[in-house]
Amino acid sequence: MELNFTLDQWAELGVAAGMLITGLATLVISLWLGNKAIYQTKQLFMLLRRHEKEIIRHVDEPTDLLPRLVERYTGLSPEVTSVFLTALVKTLLHRLDVPPQEVRLDETAK
Repeated sequence: MELNFTLDQWAELGVAAGMLITGLATLVISLWLGNKAIYQTKQLFMLLRRHEKEIIRHVDEPTDLLPRLVERYTGLSPEVTSVFLTALVKTLLHRLDVPPQEVRLDETAK
């Protein structure tokens, strides 16, 4: 039994093979990038954990650089910015320590 393909059939097979290879390559790259993103997120969390006191020290006063920069570019007062950033950093780091099943979005959630 001899298979004789026309040029059009070979072209269609080439397109199909190219689509398959492209799909598989996309899947592999997506999985690899997802793994890298998870790794970098863990590294960022550990970095934030190690430097929590330093980060808070640099944003908790209205005279600190970041609250003054926010005031310069947004007009928001440095007092409000420093309170907000301090609360944000503390809450973020606290919530990242809590296992997912224990996180409550509001007080009414059960």
